[in-house]
Amino acid sequence: MKTPGIPFALTLLLAFSVINGIFPGLAAMAGYGIFEHMDASWGGRSLGAGLAATVAILLKNPITYLAAFLSSTGREIGDFIFYMQAEVIQWPMIAIIVVLLIGWLLGIWFANRARQGA
Repeated sequence: MKTPGIPFALTLLLAFSVINGIFPGLAAMAGYGIFEHMDASWGGRSLGAGLAATVAILLKNPITYLAAFLSSTGREIGDFIFYMQAEVIQWPMIAIIVVLLIGWLLGIWFANRARQGA
């Protein structure tokens, strides 16, 4: 599961994206979202991020890691905007998203560095 140039902790974070993306994404696309805002479009973007993470982990290639980290970053930015626009701001969710964003941005940095052969 180790990819050269990518810290193992970031691979574990990406594995979290697989679980957090594919299963809830498929459920939402089938009409079984956990929360009311989890519709088919939410499911599609989550499924896409989860599949990108799966491909990155399987191929062990820094370029696929870069794509997966970018995909997850985009998803978290969308979630951040969604929660900031809510009637009642859910600060625990905002905190989780910020922590995940830091992880994804670190992943982008490490994957790009590994891609360049540094």
